Amino acid sequence: MKKMYLLLMAMCFAFGLSAQSQQIVVQVSAPQDDLEEYADVPGQTNTPGAIDSGSSDLELGSESDDGSEPQLVGIRFASVDIP
Repeated sequence: MKKMYLLLMAMCFAFGLSAQSQQIVVQVSAPQDDLEEYADVPGQTNTPGAIDSGSSDLELGSESDDGSEPQLVGIRFASVDIP
């Protein structure tokens, strides 16, 4: 059990080192590269699957403060090379 724990810790440490060695800073390049879609869940007050691609901001999780309009958010980053 100790060997498994040590192996797991070593893998997490190695991943942490590699994850910290590179940083990518990218902005969404066009208005159509982000959108909101109303989730198909019980209690949804809007049409499930309806997409809003013209929103001026992105609300993560819900369009409303009371959580009655759950939504998914999609963001596309064009021309980003992932190593």
